[in-house]
Amino acid sequence: MYKFSKTLQKISFLYLLLFPTLLDAQTPSIWSQPIGKCWSYQTANLTSFGVASDNDKIILVPFSNGLINALDYQTGTLLWSLKLNGELASSLFIKKDTLYFIDQTLVSNQISLVSVDIKSGIINWRKKYTGKKFTNRIQIASNSRNLFLTDNNGNVGALHASKEPAIWTKKLESKITSNLLVNGKNLLLGTSKNRAVLLSQKNGDVVAQIPIKENPSNLSLATNKRLLIGDVRGNVQSYDLVKQKQKWFIKTGGKITEMTPLGKNLLVSSDDNFVYSVSLNSGKKRWKRKLSGRIIGKAMLDEEVGVFLSHGSNIAIFVNLRNGKIVNRLTVGNADYFVGAPIFVSNKLALPTNKGLIVYGPNLCKSQEIN
Repeated sequence: MYKFSKTLQKISFLYLLLFPTLLDAQTPSIWSQPIGKCWSYQTANLTSFGVASDNDKIILVPFSNGLINALDYQTGTLLWSLKLNGELASSLFIKKDTLYFIDQTLVSNQISLVSVDIKSGIINWRKKYTGKKFTNRIQIASNSRNLFLTDNNGNVGALHASKEPAIWTKKLESKITSNLLVNGKNLLLGTSKNRAVLLSQKNGDVVAQIPIKENPSNLSLATNKRLLIGDVRGNVQSYDLVKQKQKWFIKTGGKITEMTPLGKNLLVSSDDNFVYSVSLNSGKKRWKRKLSGRIIGKAMLDEEVGVFLSHGSNIAIFVNLRNGKIVNRLTVGNADYFVGAPIFVSNKLALPTNKGLIVYGPNLCKSQEIN
C-alpha cells in the first residue's frame, strides 16, 4: 500500500509538470464571479464618439456640449476639464501621453486638430483646416512619427505630430466606408467602389486596390501580411497582402462592424446580432453567440472573458472566449441603456449609458455617485 501511494504521488507530480496548462484552464476568470459597482458619473450628455482611456489611470469622457472631462479610473474624481471651441468632430485618439481630436466651431464650421497633454489637460497646439477638407466623421490614426486623417467624403491627409504644415493631402474618387489602418509603409481603408485600398504613407499615392463583392465596412490585421476585410453584406475574407490573393471567405447575416484577432482566432461582430469566433488560419467558425440586439461594442477583460453590449439593452453579457458560453451578466438600471462601447482600464470596466458612466470591478467597491 505504501509503495502504491508513493508511485501515485510520482505520477501526479509528473502529470503537473507535463500538463500545467490543464490545471490553469480550470481556474475561472474573476469576471465570471460576482462584480461590484465602484462608482458612477451622472450625465445625459455623452457623445456618440465614445468614452476613451489611456489604459492606465485616466478615463476620458466627451460631452455633447463641447466638453471633455478626465476622471480618475479608481474613484471617478475629476482630474481636469477642457472646453472645446465648438463640438467634437472625431473620436478621441490617444498616443502615449498625448490626446488628439478634431473640434468644429458652430458658427463658421472651422475644423481644428487639437493636441492635449493627457496628464494635465493643457493644450499643446491647435492646427486649423480651411476649405472643405475633413468635414464629416473624421478618423485619426498614427505611426511612430506622423498622424493620418480621413473623413467619409474621401479626404486623406498626413501631418507631423506637432504644429507643423501638413505633409500631404489627397481627395479619393470615392467615399471612405471603413476604419483606417496603419500597416508598415502603407495606409489601409475601404471605399464605396467595393475596394480595399492601400495608400503610401509617404505621399498618399495608391499602392494597390483589392476588389471585393460589397463596400468594406471594417478592416483588421491578423499580421502585417494578412488583411481581414468585412463588408456591409456580412462577408468576411482573409487576404494575403504579399501573394495578393484570398486565403478564405465566410458569410454572416449582417454588416460587419468590428473584427478583433485574438490568438489563433478572430472575433467578428455582425449586425445580425451575433458575435462569431473564427479560425484565423482556415476561416472555420468555432462558435457563435447571439445577443439581444445589434452589438455596440466589446472589451477584452482577460484571456478568457470578453464583455459585449447591445444597442438599447441594459444587460452586459460576459462571454467565455474559448467556447462562446455566457459566464456572467450585469444589469444596469431598468431605465438605463447602453450608448457606447465599454472601456477596460486597470481592472475596471466602464459602461456608458444614457444616464452617464458606470464603473465596475471584480471585487466589491465602495459605490459612490458623482455629478
